[in-house]
Amino acid sequence: MDNIFFVLSGEHPTLPCAELRSVLDAESFNYTLLDKMHQVVRLRVDESALPVIDARCGLTRAGCLEIALMEPNLERISRTLRRLSFDSVLRKGDRIAARVIRLGRVSGEKIERLEEEIGTAAVSNIPGLNVDLRKPQVLLIGVLAEEFFILGARKGPLPKKGFFERRPRKRPFFHATVMSVKLSRCMVNLARPRDDDLVLDPFCGTGSILLEAGLMGFRVAGGDVKRRMVVGCAENLRHFDLDPALVLHDARQTPFRIADVIVTDPPYGRAATTMGLASCEILRAFFQEASRLLMKGRHICLAYPQGSKLKEIGLESGFALIESHLLYVHSSLTREIAVFCKG
Repeated sequence: MDNIFFVLSGEHPTLPCAELRSVLDAESFNYTLLDKMHQVVRLRVDESALPVIDARCGLTRAGCLEIALMEPNLERISRTLRRLSFDSVLRKGDRIAARVIRLGRVSGEKIERLEEEIGTAAVSNIPGLNVDLRKPQVLLIGVLAEEFFILGARKGPLPKKGFFERRPRKRPFFHATVMSVKLSRCMVNLARPRDDDLVLDPFCGTGSILLEAGLMGFRVAGGDVKRRMVVGCAENLRHFDLDPALVLHDARQTPFRIADVIVTDPPYGRAATTMGLASCEILRAFFQEASRLLMKGRHICLAYPQGSKLKEIGLESGFALIESHLLYVHSSLTREIAVFCKG
């Protein structure tokens, strides 16, 4: 195994790390948590985890093979860089570039200086390296925070995940209750799907969750009580060349017979259709159906307003609570993102 660090997005205090660990678990990677610092997680894990995390995680910015961890003092960093060996990550003839990510209150001048010094140190250490800022084979990445500086290397550029191109307003069908791209992807990953799993969203709405699941290579199925939503969801998914299995249904009695994982955002609030049902009724009926659909040991990830007795109803229904995260939306809504496992 290798020492690897991942730079997290910092958009939420707990969700990025939880998503990262869920994907590692789902993909059966053995790993040891070495340290969790400000927006950086250090792990002992096989290097083959890097492309998997790149492809799946929405709240991870980059992953690198670790070269060195230092104090955030520029003079000490400069001295250490001059003594470093890059043999483990670079070879003669490699095309390289250096990038520094700053976290917190770090000046841009420090970033420019460090990028230059990292490149100079590498070229001095390994004869025959070529600096290529446009298409590097190996990217040397430094992360400078107020508490630390960490340096690593990765093959190829930083991953482009296309979130901007998939934002809700860019899709053919839009509705006010739509969930963000990154949160949708994170929730899918928290449910720990693997291989050719079927991801079910029984309250599919415009299809944000199914879209992210489908783009990660999973089979997708869903339904909604409103015909307009089912038609719009199908339009959105086909726009991205996905072929979903969608039905017009009451999620309390869905026609689906089995699912590998369930990821969903049940209706609540003024803009969503609850069919006149109280939140507790919706949740109890949902968990009853989920128990029928899921095999033992498989997971549910769902979002619901804080204070809705989500945990209690899940436990009463025979599910174990794996983790829970609170996500502030606005003054009237804090979402609870909860993951349950069927016992």
